[in-house]
Amino acid sequence: MDMILESRSQAALSSVGASGYLTIDLGALRRNYKLLSEMVAPAQTAAVVKANAYGLGADQVAQALYSQGCRHFFVAQFVEAVHLRPNLPPEAQLFVLNGLQPGSEIRCAESRIIPVLNSLEQLQQWAGAARRLKRTLPAGLQVGTGMSRRGGAPQKRGGGSGALWGVRGGGSLVIMGQTGPPGGGWRGTKGGHAAEENRRADEGRGVAE
Repeated sequence: MDMILESRSQAALSSVGASGYLTIDLGALRRNYKLLSEMVAPAQTAAVVKANAYGLGADQVAQALYSQGCRHFFVAQFVEAVHLRPNLPPEAQLFVLNGLQPGSEIRCAESRIIPVLNSLEQLQQWAGAARRLKRTLPAGLQVGTGMSRRGGAPQKRGGGSGALWGVRGGGSLVIMGQTGPPGGGWRGTKGGHAAEENRRADEGRGVAE
């Protein structure tokens, strides 16, 4: 892969007293995205641009990736999405990984921002917003695959599962989970996490049709 970060020599510094100068090579970023997209095709490659694209500049990075064909972008917080949304074309789908605080659903929908719903309460609130607006709303849905992340262990979900999938009015769903543990939590295997995520995807078929 191309190197994205390039350091310039001290002689090229334009600011007196600066300890370094960093150039973000957006051309390298575009080439790397193209390479990754070709590796996973026909699946689509999304971009995580939270925390100001990890310090690289979310506006510039997202626009560069959009020009290369990226259409799905993820940030952590709603406020990040509000900032980034005007800098992306309407066709770009912008997701908020941490879901929504109560009361922000209507603004989120009107801003064409898609929440990743992390709980039954968030799903119900989003479905309520869809009913108030009298239209379907897209959503991401994070499902627990047994890791110590949002979402309970698989064996603890049974009672709420029917209600979760029975809430309608939210529009199309992107179902998300994580297949490898960062440490701690449920001690299932990576294959077990993947199998659980596949089961949840099967359960979700038809929910948003």
